[in-house]
Amino acid sequence: MPVLPAVLGGRPVPVPPDRRTWRGPGCRSGGRRLPGRAAVQLPVPGGRTVGLVLERQPCAGRRRRGRPELRLAVPAALPARRSRRARPGGARDLHPAHAGERLCRRPDRFLRLGLLRGAVGAVPVPHLGAAGVPPLGALMPSRRLRLGMLVAAAALAATALAVALLSALAAPGLRLRWDWSRHGAASLSARTATALAALPEGSRATAFLLTRGEDPRLLLNGSAVYARAYARLRALLEDARVRSRGRLHVLILDDTSSLVEIEQQVQRLGRQPGETVVLETPEQRQVLRFSDLFLTTDPDLDSGAPARIREERVDDAFGDAALRLARAEVPRVGIVQGPLEPHVRAALQALAQFLRAEGYEPVLVDGPSSSEPLDLLLIPGQPQPFRPEDAAAVRAWLQSGRPLLVAVGPLAPPPVTALWNELLAGQGVRFGDGLVCEGQAGQSTSATFYVEPQRLSSQHPVTRELAAAGRGLVLSNCRPLEIVPGNYASIREPLARTSDQAWVEADGDFRPGSREPQQEVALALAAEPLAPDAAAGQGRCLVLGAPTLLFEGVAYHPDFLARALHWLLREEDVEAGLVALEALPFRPSPQALARIHNLAVVALPGTTLLLGFLVYWRRRR
Repeated sequence: MPVLPAVLGGRPVPVPPDRRTWRGPGCRSGGRRLPGRAAVQLPVPGGRTVGLVLERQPCAGRRRRGRPELRLAVPAALPARRSRRARPGGARDLHPAHAGERLCRRPDRFLRLGLLRGAVGAVPVPHLGAAGVPPLGALMPSRRLRLGMLVAAAALAATALAVALLSALAAPGLRLRWDWSRHGAASLSARTATALAALPEGSRATAFLLTRGEDPRLLLNGSAVYARAYARLRALLEDARVRSRGRLHVLILDDTSSLVEIEQQVQRLGRQPGETVVLETPEQRQVLRFSDLFLTTDPDLDSGAPARIREERVDDAFGDAALRLARAEVPRVGIVQGPLEPHVRAALQALAQFLRAEGYEPVLVDGPSSSEPLDLLLIPGQPQPFRPEDAAAVRAWLQSGRPLLVAVGPLAPPPVTALWNELLAGQGVRFGDGLVCEGQAGQSTSATFYVEPQRLSSQHPVTRELAAAGRGLVLSNCRPLEIVPGNYASIREPLARTSDQAWVEADGDFRPGSREPQQEVALALAAEPLAPDAAAGQGRCLVLGAPTLLFEGVAYHPDFLARALHWLLREEDVEAGLVALEALPFRPSPQALARIHNLAVVALPGTTLLLGFLVYWRRRR
């Protein structure tokens, strides 16, 4: 960068001609102090020089009153234009377009190079001080503009980073969630610990932590899958032994164990390669394979990448096996799939797997008139009316006082709801008409809403623990439910209800109106007779206005479904802990969504802008 040599008190001072700002000496931010008055000789081509005078005088500004400042003084013989503000001491400030301005007015105000009109032609700098041309500093972009652009770019980058990070965290396939109970202190969830404590005396857990004869893929490329998985299993098995209250005896066999003992246990249990843990009671046993406990990736032979553990499912596998072992008789749950669409039938497989995990035997039937012996009848939606024999079978089922779980959504035809209202008249509940809507922050649709924990029944066995633990429900596409007045033979209780801002949509505009008053709406009702009487046609009944709860609830609300099944089968006295939050898919509440929105859209860019403003304000002073 070319500079003009200048002499100031016998010392050269760099004067960059192609920059607007120059941190001159005497500034508070650095540099040496000038004397009270000094001359500056600027040699120019042709043997000529231009003389300038620098003076240090008290500052007349309000914020820096009494502090010295440097200004460019002009000899009286040279032409100059006075600025509008006169300065004390007789010195005159040149207009910025002609000679210069205050040198150190503030730390971010530097010397503007402006030469006298008489010397313009002799200075070989393009447009330097030429008439009608802005000062040299204006040839470069403004520092304020550059600072503003930098702050804006930083804010946009922070916003993009926050949006990308939150999008990745919200996607189940990309999310990395830390479960300290599974990576730090080895511990089981309350659900698994309660199930283990319910095992009968004499229960055993035999673990085969062997690498010989196991899957060779998990040993390629120096993989540490077995080492890490077995270390985790040792810690969890010891925790299971302690939390089972002495009911579970644990035996661990590894590569260092006696071959005779390993062979004895293999022969006794009939163990096959891949079977890792065997839980057994005096009457039955459950076998857990390595693939049931851990999900792994395949090794890459081309790149040499080893296999890795992708997901741990030890807690869920132990809890499911303990629940099945703790039942002397396995209840049979009949799932009516006859009138459902083919894609809905495929989704029932997840519900059937959930029932198996809870210790029940799912039975898929085409209609309620099936001859299968069942303990519970479950109807996950009904898109078309029952056949006459199926309607008669449901009526006979209810009259016998047997448990029923029925979910009918807003898309069911009127004949379906009319039949169910007739069948459920003895229980004192009925299905309403319309679609329940509620506008909530963070939700793009009013038909999907979050039922807060305080909107769950804190007294009923189905929702009591959920309300106490602060866990709500996310429901969508719900039909309103109503309690029939005048029925005093049964106890009816709303398990889940909306806030008083909800309404039942009737005209299709998805806004509350004169025909759609805002009020609380029941979404789940439980009915139970005061005195069980089969002749009166009263049994335990759970009515849901959203069939999606039976499908999405398998992943998002397993505790609600499990406690509903326990209550319907009169197993509410059986202790059952809640599923760990870390094992559930990430589904934030509207309040959490609002906090995420404020963090991503307001807090991060706002903080960046605030820091930029503070830097700018500091440099102005």
